[in-house]
Amino acid sequence: MYPRIDFKNPTKDSNSDIVTLECHISAYWGNGDKVYDESFSWNPPFDKRMPFSRFPLPNKASRQQMSEDQLNEQLKFDDIFYEWYILIQQSQEYQSHMTQAQAQIDLDPREDDPQEGPIVPAQE
Repeated sequence: MYPRIDFKNPTKDSNSDIVTLECHISAYWGNGDKVYDESFSWNPPFDKRMPFSRFPLPNKASRQQMSEDQLNEQLKFDDIFYEWYILIQQSQEYQSHMTQAQAQIDLDPREDDPQEGPIVPAQE
């Protein structure tokens, strides 16, 4: 399994732009046990801020109901959001949390992993 990142609880400034985003990282073993669950705050660069009203990004069904002009405008915010994702991955905090999460995943005994099955002693 891989660590999962979610973005939650954006904080806005007086211009209603997002200035802080909570990044939540969780990791699970193959049997579903949660082994890592931590958060950190991240601040987007001033020139790459997004209006509070544009978060979270719309799903596919919402996009299908947008006009072409609305969709073109939304694509600009999609670009900003994906730039955020890249910048977050480059941050020291993200890398530290991902290292810790991966270390916990690596400890998975895999006894309940349906692809590998239980550990069985070899027969002589």
